[in-house]
Amino acid sequence: MTVDPTLTDDMGNGIENGIESGAVGAAVADVLDVGTGTGLVLRALAATSPDPLRATGVDVAPAMLAAAGRALPAAVFVLADAAALPVADRSVDLVTCVTALQLMPRPDAVLAEWARVLRPGGRAVTATFTGFGRPAGPPRDFPVHHDRFATPELLAGLRLRRHAAWRHDDGDSFLLAELETALPGAAR
Repeated sequence: MTVDPTLTDDMGNGIENGIESGAVGAAVADVLDVGTGTGLVLRALAATSPDPLRATGVDVAPAMLAAAGRALPAAVFVLADAAALPVADRSVDLVTCVTALQLMPRPDAVLAEWARVLRPGGRAVTATFTGFGRPAGPPRDFPVHHDRFATPELLAGLRLRRHAAWRHDDGDSFLLAELETALPGAAR
């Protein structure tokens, strides 16, 4: 992926390709999707993976988890806070989080959890809004703390592997970042 702050190509295709590329070329067996919603990301990964995945999705919305469970019964879906993941240390190859990180009240704690649960050499792929233009409708009712996501490589235990950025004509901007454990094999 390349960095282009004014890119106006199809953001959806970029997100899909970016998430899938986080699993390509790596030994991915255990996947954790944070803010899974209806399990869309896990379903896409399961459909494209050459090997079976042990997929787990976490979310704070029971109705979303119920829908995810119906759509992907082979996965495990858990009601949990993303800042306190019910997952063992160093037990996950790939963490995904698509368009949910910017909604979480403690993103620093969430990212620290990713570092905790990733195996050495593991990766996290996130797609998050980094800014919003002026909406045509009423104001959004969720927190907007986007500057924290501008430099994910500074987070303890993770480093930026690659990223892409999009900016739309309406002023919305979006970051797709692939993070990896900072020192594969090193103790944290």
